[in-house]
Amino acid sequence: PAGTIYPHMRWDDSMALVIIAHFIIQFANAIHDREQFMCPFSVICHHGYPAERHEAVTDDGYILTLFRIPRGRGSPSSTSRRPAVLFQHGLLSSSWDAVSNLPDKALGFVLADAGFDVWMANSRGNIYSPGHLNLTSADAAYWQFSWYDMARYDMPAVIDKVLNHTGNDKLYLIGHSQGTLITFTSAVLNPILRDKITHFYALAPIVTAQNLRGFWLNTFVYFRDVIESITQSFEDAISSMPVLHPICGHIPLFFASCDFFMSDVVGPSTQVNQSRIPVFSAKFPAGTSKKNIIHWGQMTSKYGSRHFDEGLEGNLCKYGTLFPPPFSWTSFAIPTTLFYSSADHLANSEDVMNLLSILPKHSIMAAHNISDFNHSDFMWGERARTEIY
Repeated sequence: PAGTIYPHMRWDDSMALVIIAHFIIQFANAIHDREQFMCPFSVICHHGYPAERHEAVTDDGYILTLFRIPRGRGSPSSTSRRPAVLFQHGLLSSSWDAVSNLPDKALGFVLADAGFDVWMANSRGNIYSPGHLNLTSADAAYWQFSWYDMARYDMPAVIDKVLNHTGNDKLYLIGHSQGTLITFTSAVLNPILRDKITHFYALAPIVTAQNLRGFWLNTFVYFRDVIESITQSFEDAISSMPVLHPICGHIPLFFASCDFFMSDVVGPSTQVNQSRIPVFSAKFPAGTSKKNIIHWGQMTSKYGSRHFDEGLEGNLCKYGTLFPPPFSWTSFAIPTTLFYSSADHLANSEDVMNLLSILPKHSIMAAHNISDFNHSDFMWGERARTEIY
């Protein structure tokens, strides 16, 4: 009854109930957004855009999924050919990055409404591209790849898929983070790509990673050899379980702690819509191979990006040299515009300057230093549309 005092209930019991109720309310508030439980295809449809799912098969047998937005929301269906644009995501990410923001800010939707035929790739081994013609993800051989293989096989396969399906002779290409590394490398491994790409837009470009910032990244660099030795006994796959999502995505009480951790890794940001964090984090990490992470670690050495270092004996057998050979960046010939920021802890401006120094001058159309963008802001920042897209 109202006003009744229950003598058997202690003060600490009451406080526990209050705390539990508080967490339940916060959890309920955090999961109201259904988008975090959708896949890219579903979220595209959810926002009223036409969606398609396609597959590209690489020369080494991997089956890659591409999501397509053929036209803008409300645009009439027609047979007229639109310029095609391909988005290549970053490390541990997926095509989700291009459609997880609100329609007026997400790269995929903005491009579709601007008149483009939008295609979004998914690298081998991520949550949307787990297939192979002869292997399964349970096979150790499936996971023997790094970003080099994505550059050698994945990029040519998805570009040919887009061009063959649309009938276009060329496409525009947008890469973020590892997506830029894959593109730069693919272009020097497959010179024919210069005839298939009209223009390359590199967001947070990375080819070397010798000037990483932040405590956690520098800890990884300092103990790289130790970490590599320890992980030799680990499974070959890097999980696609979205480990950040249960905490950063569902419990607003922890948003500040998650923001502090992510700011140390990707750089500080003041332009992320906090209400979208449950959606942004829903598919991260999207999965990759242990070998890919090790190859990234090798990029932090003074030699920068090279073929995968197999060790002295392995290098002699595979390359005929004691050390892995470098890439011939001077052969890169695709018109390119770069967007980077001094606030980015991963694609550090010093590394971007190194990149600009090794690429042929005639291939660089422009290089824009955008103020106060961290590594993720190029995809999710509130200013990304007005200052980049």
